[in-house]
Amino acid sequence: MIFFFITSFFIIFIAFFIYISQSVNLIENVSERKIHLKPARLIGGLIIYSTIIFSLFLFETTNLFKYSVIVSFAILLLGLADDIYKISYIKRIFFQIFVCSLIFGNGIIISDLGPIFQDNSILYLGYFAYFISILSIVGLTNAINFIDGIDGLASAIVLNSVLVIIIYNNFSNYQINEITYNELIIVIIPLTLFIILNISNFFYFKIFLGDAGSNFLGFFLAILLILYTMDNYRLFHPVLAPWCVCYPVYDMLNVILQRLSKRKNPFLTDNSHLHTKLFILFNKNQFKVLILILIFSFSLSIIGLIIFIFISPLFSLLSFILLFIPYFIINTALSNHVRKKSFSN
Repeated sequence: MIFFFITSFFIIFIAFFIYISQSVNLIENVSERKIHLKPARLIGGLIIYSTIIFSLFLFETTNLFKYSVIVSFAILLLGLADDIYKISYIKRIFFQIFVCSLIFGNGIIISDLGPIFQDNSILYLGYFAYFISILSIVGLTNAINFIDGIDGLASAIVLNSVLVIIIYNNFSNYQINEITYNELIIVIIPLTLFIILNISNFFYFKIFLGDAGSNFLGFFLAILLILYTMDNYRLFHPVLAPWCVCYPVYDMLNVILQRLSKRKNPFLTDNSHLHTKLFILFNKNQFKVLILILIFSFSLSIIGLIIFIFISPLFSLLSFILLFIPYFIINTALSNHVRKKSFSN
């Protein structure tokens, strides 16, 4: 029954936003800089968000979940404005920080890292809670936007993260109640439907997330990870939250460091992303790249869980930080390989 209603909403909003996309200039045409071969409608985020918010009227969810969806509308609008008018990255980041303050006002914040030491004592963040929360939310918002470069990648990574939450919960002492189950399903179904729509050829044009969609999904995922690791709503240990989004975080850090090392603006596009390098190596086969990155992302999440279970929460957190070093080294080597291949061609 849940699937039927959510799918119905999704189909209705596909038709509605296709109809208005031309009049509000949510069109991305084919160009030399783009890899898609068809014109695209930048309405995927609008479809997903509208499906989620209308689902709130039919299925029971917590007030904090409802509040998170409503506040995320501001980020959706920011991305929508960027799709149409192109807004500077500085203005986008300041606005994202402002929206974070609205989230904090309702108590959604990373206040502690849970029982992280051997004696099960809790590491409270104190005044650092606000800084770490802003860094996490703004960082993940932009990380998902960064990886939105091939069909299905950003939405599939978000879906992977939500499914990893469920896996982590199964290995924890916390229980998913019916209300939380509704919340997860309300997110999972439209994401799955969009991925199918995004990688298929139902129309003579493509349907993309757009900046509205990638920014919304990154922001909303960050809020869910905070919400589901808070004391009263906890589904899994807080130190596992970074492992849910290991790939997009690693990719963003790698891209920023690579661009800064070349004295480039870290927010201007280039070929530093892992998906771009693999796209070149796999002869522009987007589906192969998508599957490979999803396997890689899921594997990283499982590695974090294994370290957490068999060693300790603290070592799991430290491993998340240290594992970025080989990721960066491998990416640098891959960049050199791609450069040589491009030069030889």
